[in-house]
Amino acid sequence: MDKLAAVQKELTEEELIRITNWILNNKCLEREQVTGWIDDVYKRFEKSSAWYLKMK
Repeated sequence: MDKLAAVQKELTEEELIRITNWILNNKCLEREQVTGWIDDVYKRFEKSSAWYLKMK
């Protein structure tokens, strides 16, 4: 939660929502899965983004 609070202080609500929507809608994870290489960091960003939007 401390990391989220720090990010929220630096970005506006609108910026955070745009970023989370981009992460969830840009289809990078599906593209990477096709190549057989899956980025665990990206999966964490995707999971965190979904959680953040659900909380809003």
